[in-house]
Amino acid sequence: MGGGAKMAKEKIEDNGDDNLEARLTRWLETQGYPLEMLVAQTFQQGGARVIQSDYYVDLRTGENREIDVVASWQDDLDDVIVRVCLMIECKTSKDKPWIMFVSEDVGLAGPARVVQRAASRLGRLALKTLSRRKKIQDINLFQLPAEPGYSITQAFTSGHDVCYSAASAVANAAAARANEPDSQVGFRGEVHTLEIIFPVVVTDSRLFAAKLEANGSISLKEISDGVLVWRNPLLVAGHTIIHVVTSNALGDFRNRAQATADQLLEMFAGEYRDAVTNALNIRRAV
Repeated sequence: MGGGAKMAKEKIEDNGDDNLEARLTRWLETQGYPLEMLVAQTFQQGGARVIQSDYYVDLRTGENREIDVVASWQDDLDDVIVRVCLMIECKTSKDKPWIMFVSEDVGLAGPARVVQRAASRLGRLALKTLSRRKKIQDINLFQLPAEPGYSITQAFTSGHDVCYSAASAVANAAAARANEPDSQVGFRGEVHTLEIIFPVVVTDSRLFAAKLEANGSISLKEISDGVLVWRNPLLVAGHTIIHVVTSNALGDFRNRAQATADQLLEMFAGEYRDAVTNALNIRRAV
């Protein structure tokens, strides 16, 4: 009888553990951790160096804040580190679609699409020098869709604006990254950083583009990703350009980001190496 009572007790405890694991899994899903891990894994598979739950100092408040994922590709050019970096904020809201308001009037000229990016000081100098080169303008993540977004919101809610918070958070993280010191002294002597930073929001919600038609009606079209050209100059430039990507399009966006990084690193190491050298000379002279 004693053996039977022990077995019954173990069975009850096992059921309790199973229930707890199920509850923990459901809780983790509501907090967005699976999405963060998926994003990190996807970019690792693309050869990026990935950091999860990284911290930065908010330039406005001086407080430490967290960014979900940082993915980067880099190369060394003598005493200059050239790096392409994605600052990624992940948001879970499967039951509430996101709506991006788009217009063909939001587009930017080619040089503006290049210059109005988050970058280290050395990066900004190099981009300014190269911004009129069509080869740079044609790089994937420097391009804009035919109808970029100018605002974004979450449907079926009237309270906290998750989309605005996500855009603000990732823009602040990119600005903080760009503001980090451009040079440091190590075993190789003084090393400078030419870094170009792309803020990205990844969501597992459905994403729709909303457009005002000529007859005054609003048309909706589901999209897998979009680009928000936000008139909120958190990144010093006139606009803050943020990529908004659904989880279904994550693999394709990773490939585009990887191609962008490969092209930029190759250009700065090759035909545009003089732009790096000139920018570095200007940086040292100031």
